[in-house]
Amino acid sequence: MMNKWCIPYSGLIGQNWSMIFASKGYKVSVYDVDEGQLTRAEKHIAMTLTQYEKEGFLRGEISAIEQTKLVSFTSSLEECLAGAIYAQVQKLKNNYWFLFSLDIGQI
Repeated sequence: MMNKWCIPYSGLIGQNWSMIFASKGYKVSVYDVDEGQLTRAEKHIAMTLTQYEKEGFLRGEISAIEQTKLVSFTSSLEECLAGAIYAQVQKLKNNYWFLFSLDIGQI
């Protein structure tokens, strides 16, 4: 079974984490309550990966198309977390962002 990451936000930070994890062959589920933002994120990720591939900057061993196929989008947090073994979350504290990778397979 392929490892799956849950990214519970679809802004620029979430999009970039999604591309990094997909470049390593992980399935990624991106969650957001805003359907419009999810649509924009999906288009932006596909466009960015294609551009990176054309310019020779694509990470990983698989094509931009294959990486794009590894990323799914949902407005259901339950669906995002279903089958995920990790969740990438962030928290703002004292004007600094802290990133946490939760190993939910161990919870």
